Amino acid sequence: MEIAAETTTKNIRKSRFKPVVTVAENEDGVKIGELVKSNGFEIEVEWNDIYPYWLIAKWENEIIGCIQVLPGKPIGRMEMLAVDIDIPKVKRAQVVWRLLVSSVTLLRASGTQYASGMVLFNDKQYKKILKKRGAWTIGQGNIMIGKIL
Repeated sequence: MEIAAETTTKNIRKSRFKPVVTVAENEDGVKIGELVKSNGFEIEVEWNDIYPYWLIAKWENEIIGCIQVLPGKPIGRMEMLAVDIDIPKVKRAQVVWRLLVSSVTLLRASGTQYASGMVLFNDKQYKKILKKRGAWTIGQGNIMIGKIL
């Protein structure tokens, strides 16, 4: 996902495009799975039991973005940020901003001190924006996944 760097927080706040961010329900799981896959996270899982760990962004009653939020102390996680790849760059940036602000708010309310998350290696623009906002890289490696039997 490429984010429009020229979009500022001020411009996002002034925009008439204001997707609503809410906690996803289980019935939103299939759409979340589609968004996650279209954004480069190749994983085949059952997406029917996701509540309460995902936030979704909706516009005109359509889910156009999502992020997994995992509260924890002292470190919580914000993972698998995904936005509809068919919407314009500036609107994608607005969806990302709203999802991230909502995620941080949720983590803060849970007592989380720091938020961690994985940024895909080829998503250099997203990494640049996060660094500009005070995030830093704490390590490098591979994201590993294994089925729980």
